[in-house]
Amino acid sequence: MRKAIVLLLAILMVFAMVACNEPEPEGNGDVLPVDKEKGQEKLLELGGEEPKAVTPSGFKITINTNFGNHYSDDSFEYSIGGKDGVYWIGMDGSYMFFRNHAYKIYAYTVGDSSWSKYSADSLKDAIFSKPYDEILYCAYLDEIKSVLVDEGSDTINGRDCRKYSVSYTDHDKKTYNLNIWVDKKYGFTVAIEVLEGGSEGLTYNVTDLKLSDLAAEEIPSGDMPSGYAAAHACDTYDD
Repeated sequence: MRKAIVLLLAILMVFAMVACNEPEPEGNGDVLPVDKEKGQEKLLELGGEEPKAVTPSGFKITINTNFGNHYSDDSFEYSIGGKDGVYWIGMDGSYMFFRNHAYKIYAYTVGDSSWSKYSADSLKDAIFSKPYDEILYCAYLDEIKSVLVDEGSDTINGRDCRKYSVSYTDHDKKTYNLNIWVDKKYGFTVAIEVLEGGSEGLTYNVTDLKLSDLAAEEIPSGDMPSGYAAAHACDTYDD
């Protein structure tokens, strides 16, 4: 799993380096719909952290990444979300939960009898930490957005997105094309595809997405990750 994460970041880094050396392609180079910082703040609000103008009914984003035969047989599933002030991050069914209690950040894992102090300045730092942050928001997107071609509005995986693309040719004259779909409202990457000479190489897709603006009702308890109920019910904290 860790190998898969490193591979994804490495592939995206290639495009970042290419972007530094390639002339700007045709296209308006439009800025991303929502920057990462604002997008993170909106998601935290949905999970119940310092709710403002929204009703915090929770959010859940599940991402499946497959590297195809060109890169590796490896793949991974990553989930991030929050509801009623309890947040989680996890991969392949293994989750860590976080909560803000008495102005301190606490963590909980399945089987714990209490919440333990976690070294983070805020829930935002705990939830959106590397490498999770880089996966969810597309590593190095800031570095390559100046050369991205703005393809306009598009809908993918049920989300209203902005589509961007960039391509380059390597020393072996093989062409690579990168397509990125960015959620207009929350700014995270909904889908990525890397095509090698017209053949599919890497795919990244949000396969299970639940946000409060997507449905009026709260996220059903059955859609919570394993261990969420125990974490939510636990009210004991280690000092």
